[in-house]
Amino acid sequence: MTIQALLGSDDIDVSVSATGSEALTTLAEEPFDCVVLDLRLPDMSGFEVLERLRDTPSLRDLPVVVFTGKELSSEEDARLHTLARSVVVKGVESPERLLDETALFLHRVVADLPVEKQNMLDRLHTPMKR
Repeated sequence: MTIQALLGSDDIDVSVSATGSEALTTLAEEPFDCVVLDLRLPDMSGFEVLERLRDTPSLRDLPVVVFTGKELSSEEDARLHTLARSVVVKGVESPERLLDETALFLHRVVADLPVEKQNMLDRLHTPMKR
């Protein structure tokens, strides 16, 4: 499932950018409620995007959820946590965690989500039975 398919719904418009510079241009031109960012971009690092967001007064408070499969060093992890509101590392539960984190920032009502997305969040929040 793509990030766009995971997060998109009748109540959310999702825009996709292929590069960091494209994303920064789009963010400067249109209002957004939340950003999902992969650290691996073809033209710049995700850290550079985060730093530019931090250094742009109109974008400084924009919630950013970092969704990446990049193996982070302890220094990168610490740096990332100072720059982003939330970090979701790709893994077994990562689509559910990404949906959960973005739902929080977008003030989405879980009961209003499609049933399959409600089920994803239920699985995330229900402890596994042994």
